[in-house]
Amino acid sequence: MNIRPAEPADIPDLARIHVRASQRAQESNPAGPEAINEFGIAEEWSRALDDPDCRILVFTMGYSVLGFAAYGPPRNHTPSDVDSELWALYVEPDRWRAGIGRALWVVAANAMTENGGKSAGAWVVLDNIRARSFSEAIGFTLVPGALREMNQSGEEISEIFYRFELVAEHAAAY
Repeated sequence: MNIRPAEPADIPDLARIHVRASQRAQESNPAGPEAINEFGIAEEWSRALDDPDCRILVFTMGYSVLGFAAYGPPRNHTPSDVDSELWALYVEPDRWRAGIGRALWVVAANAMTENGGKSAGAWVVLDNIRARSFSEAIGFTLVPGALREMNQSGEEISEIFYRFELVAEHAAAY
């Protein structure tokens, strides 16, 4: 297993994992899983990889990408007292609860700290109980009243904000 910066050749894997994890997370939604355009998601991750502010890490085992994390400076609607943001963290659903997300977070948090970060934030979909539980399990705390409404694929999504205090060094990732 290895965590490394993403490369252009990883974009199809980023899109596949993003789509599969999103659909699995929505399975408990009474409306059913949303149809997600993998091609459109690949284009988004291609743009993100070209963004000088965005850092993307991938977790690999052998030749397989099993998860990824994207982070960088705070984006729109992020509270002003946060200097870093976890933009995304997705793991192949068949590998959930295997430590991949935690390992990616630790490497990202250490990189944020090395770049002078003191606090990190993450927007999490309000109805995604699994993502909220994961965020809390790795040490994020909910910021009361921090809520934003997003329009994704024509659907209104509510997101809540979590905060994490960065320290000099986080535990070993794996």
